Amino acid sequence: MGTIRTAVARIAAALVVAAVAITPCAAIEFDELDKPPEGAHKGQMFLGVVISVGAPSGELVDAETAFVDGSTYTFENEVTKQLKVSHLFFGVGASFEYMPIDHVGAKTRAMQTIVVQRTEFGTDYENWRENLYTCGAIYAGPAFHLTTRRSWDVTLAALAGYGWGEYAATPVAKKLIENYTGENKKTASSFTYLVELAFCAYFSGGLYFSIGGEFISYAVDFGKPFELVNPQTQKKYYEGKSAGAITSVNCVLSIGYAFSN
Repeated sequence: MGTIRTAVARIAAALVVAAVAITPCAAIEFDELDKPPEGAHKGQMFLGVVISVGAPSGELVDAETAFVDGSTYTFENEVTKQLKVSHLFFGVGASFEYMPIDHVGAKTRAMQTIVVQRTEFGTDYENWRENLYTCGAIYAGPAFHLTTRRSWDVTLAALAGYGWGEYAATPVAKKLIENYTGENKKTASSFTYLVELAFCAYFSGGLYFSIGGEFISYAVDFGKPFELVNPQTQKKYYEGKSAGAITSVNCVLSIGYAFSN
């Protein structure tokens, strides 16, 4: 339930960001809602909500898997199983783009993401989910459009930005391994970038919808190393390092409104 509440909060935050982003455009006169699709062109603007879901990897994800490798958990029915974890990336946010010339736009995105860690005990046993990394980030960069004034488009965007949030090392291990000690949460910052390739469709009234793929990377810095040791295996977390990468390949959905001044 905690993860669900967090996701709802992220969506609400994205809608607030979208409302703030559209405020400077209040003076723009919008065309009638039944206007035909205009597609991408010079002077066009796009404001929308973005949702991405994917499979994360990278140094920090590998460190989490290595830390619990060889560990076990015993259920109340005295069944003991190997402790293994997997990870899921989830992001929600708002984006805005302005096209100063045909085929090229300047794009910004505000994004809240969560990397969730979960156990893999199987469907017949209880499983746990905990947040590994939560991050809010702001991006900016160019976006390239294949078509001009058509009802469909293929876009390529390359954005870079900065993120801040919280990194909670070994969250499942802290919950399930007995005699686990040490502080596992730190404030973290990150330099981040993403590359998105998407297909976009434009509809009457200015509505647009896009679906595509995304590669996203975070260079996460949490300041000082975590002093964490697995009491079952005596493994030290991440060999005393204080920074690492999280990457993810995601499916991205966007929906919003296209308008021009």
